[in-house]
Amino acid sequence: MNEQATMAPPRLGLSAALQLLGFIIAVVAIWLAISGYLLHMHAGFAGFLFLWYWGAVEKAEFDRLLPSAFGAIFGAVLAWQMMYLPSRFGAAGLVAGIAVLTAMVLVQLLNRAPLFVNNSTMLFLTVLTAPVLIGAVKLQDVTICVALGTVYFANAAYLAKAYAGVRVKMKVQSA
Repeated sequence: MNEQATMAPPRLGLSAALQLLGFIIAVVAIWLAISGYLLHMHAGFAGFLFLWYWGAVEKAEFDRLLPSAFGAIFGAVLAWQMMYLPSRFGAAGLVAGIAVLTAMVLVQLLNRAPLFVNNSTMLFLTVLTAPVLIGAVKLQDVTICVALGTVYFANAAYLAKAYAGVRVKMKVQSA
């Protein structure tokens, strides 16, 4: 058997897939209402980016929740300093910003501060320094959306995992 076949997730039945789809639609709609409508944040995507990273890369493991969140926020701070320092100090600020980024890459390579400098950090740094986003979103909006998204999506994941556990127990008991 090849490696991909052993790593493939189990297939869902149609009923379970439709239930999961309904849950995902509800979770997304509520997040959009909270981040956009209620809080008027223009960085709601940061919550989704956090969810994608924590869910897809870290498999929504709760022991990886804080490093994922802290890394995301630190990545946003690193992106912000790359905009702030050059605008405030010119070429010297650009050199300082690049020096900070170089140091952070080294910290990650050496795994010296994994709670704050990790793959989540580098994902948020990369996305938030994309030309289309530079200056378009505020650091505080990104930080708030990541923090709220962490709490919101962790609770959604907890509910989904609890529901899946109940379904498995019911299936085992009925067999």
